[in-house]
Amino acid sequence: MRAYIIFTKREETAMLNEITYYLIFGLPVIAYLGMVTLFFFLLTALIASLRRKGKIKLPVQWHYRFAYLSIILGLLHFVLSITSYI
Repeated sequence: MRAYIIFTKREETAMLNEITYYLIFGLPVIAYLGMVTLFFFLLTALIASLRRKGKIKLPVQWHYRFAYLSIILGLLHFVLSITSYI
């Protein structure tokens, strides 16, 4: 006889809520994730701006890499924040 673990929607979202709102130094994980996401969006814009002005010699690939990372982190931040309302 096999034992299957069946999660209901409430158990899955409860687990995500515990992860999302776990406190680290008084702030929830979602707050830190938002700060890191904002940092990478600003870093991506800074790379583009400095390359355009010729102040740094960084390949364009780095701009794209940071842009992809920013989008992935932003989507993760969105998913974790929206699960508390589902």
